Amino acid sequence: MRGNIGVQFEISATFRGKTVKPAVVMADGESANPGEFVMFTTNGEGWQQIGEWKKYNRPATSVPYQPQDTDNLLGPKPKYNNINLRQLHDSTEVGPEKKPVAWKYFGNPDQVTGGLGTGIFGPNISEGNYTVPLVMTRGASEVGLYIASGGKQSAMLGFFPIDEGDAPESYGKAMHTIATVDGVTGAKVNQPYLGNVSPDMDENTTLDWFGDDKSTAADEGVDQLLPDNLKGATNEMIKMDRTKPGNYKMSVRSFMGRSFRSLYLRLGRLQPKRYL
Repeated sequence: MRGNIGVQFEISATFRGKTVKPAVVMADGESANPGEFVMFTTNGEGWQQIGEWKKYNRPATSVPYQPQDTDNLLGPKPKYNNINLRQLHDSTEVGPEKKPVAWKYFGNPDQVTGGLGTGIFGPNISEGNYTVPLVMTRGASEVGLYIASGGKQSAMLGFFPIDEGDAPESYGKAMHTIATVDGVTGAKVNQPYLGNVSPDMDENTTLDWFGDDKSTAADEGVDQLLPDNLKGATNEMIKMDRTKPGNYKMSVRSFMGRSFRSLYLRLGRLQPKRYL
């Protein structure tokens, strides 16, 4: 077998002097045919799909990836009969101890998503019109890559520094990725942001409005958003009258990639409530 790989990676990182666990992103490195098994494991949060890559030469005909049904592929009556499957089917013994292989157990019991939300994702079919799924796990100290294939196969691994909000859970989850360096050219990326403190990388943030303020850098909160003339003057900064429709605006600080500027946020037209 050409592609018989099993690797575990220990994940650790330091962000502004603080030890963190960055989000890990993984994907198949090329199109996987039936019988080319690529699997990812994590001891962190279950795998989450964050995107799908369509084939650049067939964007209009792309369809979502499909989990590989290994029992169907390598059972007594296989659905496909390509060279990759024949090579696997004939490889009944592996390793120096010539141990038998139960290929059906290389499949994922989740035949709908391929293992999203769990610690094991894949294998999937991503050849032809099928898309290539891009998945992410958070809070992991170890991730694994396992490949079993009759042909050459590869996978990709990357990291996602994520900045997230600290609003209570009832407000929903808000997050964005942080980019300071171009991953291809190495050039510096001037990512715009609101406030005078650049985003920091968050994990396990306390959702109580102040959780992120107590972490590496207080990149959220009122004072860091306001221009100097409004800092510490938040009481009655905007006087609203619910009985009178009107437009309200306020000035906030922002970094636009090269310098700090003040922006105006329009809070919308306030309409009075009517009661029957």
